[in-house]
Amino acid sequence: MKTTRYKRYLLIIGIIIAIVAAFLVLGDGYYLTHETKNLSNQEDELKQNEFDDPGGAREFEMLRTRDPELGYVPQERLIEAYQNTERQRAAEGTKSNSVMTSNLDWREIGPTGVGGRTRAIMWDPDDPSEFKVWVGSVSGGLWYSDEVTYKNNPTWHKVDDFWDNLAISSIDYDPTNTSTYYVSTGEGWFNGDAVRGGGVWKSTNSGGDWEWLSSTNNFGFIQKLNVHPRTPVIFILR
Repeated sequence: MKTTRYKRYLLIIGIIIAIVAAFLVLGDGYYLTHETKNLSNQEDELKQNEFDDPGGAREFEMLRTRDPELGYVPQERLIEAYQNTERQRAAEGTKSNSVMTSNLDWREIGPTGVGGRTRAIMWDPDDPSEFKVWVGSVSGGLWYSDEVTYKNNPTWHKVDDFWDNLAISSIDYDPTNTSTYYVSTGEGWFNGDAVRGGGVWKSTNSGGDWEWLSSTNNFGFIQKLNVHPRTPVIFILR
């Protein structure tokens, strides 16, 4: 009788030990899994904070390029630097430039047939054939074609190398003087990949030459530009 009772006690104790052991094992497994997930989440947050901070990148770029005395980035100096470079090239002639580029043969490799974001288009008001068209692209500058028809594949010409890097947002002409054009720059649509511009540019000889309007040096983002139909007044939407 005592032996049977003793065996029961051992069986009960064995069951209790097994339950406790299983609880400990399962508890440790849950704890480890939970901690592993927490560590993984923390690593993801660290990676996100380290690499995905466009606001911080923009602030760093501003701090890196700003004028310490002014406290901001003087965008208008880009235009001044370009104009100074052009004056130096004109003074020196093409000799120094030809030495550097005479042995270079550049060939466009594409992509072709892709216009990207084209925000501005204007038929040339002084072209009686109505085949000449001006087109402005985002970060691709100002282009024109003299042969836009529905029958052919037109050839496009860029204004110059400087305009290649301007974000054209709108273009219009003065109805009272159709040889006067205005072009605004900078995407003002608050899209994530918006490209900053450099104000408004003006041509008084049907796009042959362009001058920067220094009064618009702070106009970094312009949505639309229009010229009044009866007076030479420019309306700008920023």
